[in-house]
Amino acid sequence: MYEHNARVMTQRRRAVRLAMEAALHAGDEQEVRYIARAICAVQHGQGYTVPQIVSDALITLDAMAGHWMYQDCWPALLERGIVQPTQLEFVGYRQA
Repeated sequence: MYEHNARVMTQRRRAVRLAMEAALHAGDEQEVRYIARAICAVQHGQGYTVPQIVSDALITLDAMAGHWMYQDCWPALLERGIVQPTQLEFVGYRQA
């Protein structure tokens, strides 16, 4: 189960990174901020530069626990169409 969930996290982290890179490459600051908010659970104010926001979000993404990805971050990004469903799903988690 643990190895399986680690593979799910790897797939999802990769998908979120690609979405962040695409938004950054497109120059879509609003999308970058939305993705970062889903990952970090805080909103970066106007005093933050886009590179600072991306850096903070990717550091948080790398440290993110599975339950956070399962219940909060992934559903928000999936609902908005920023990421697509992954082949694998977590096992051993219950929806709160």
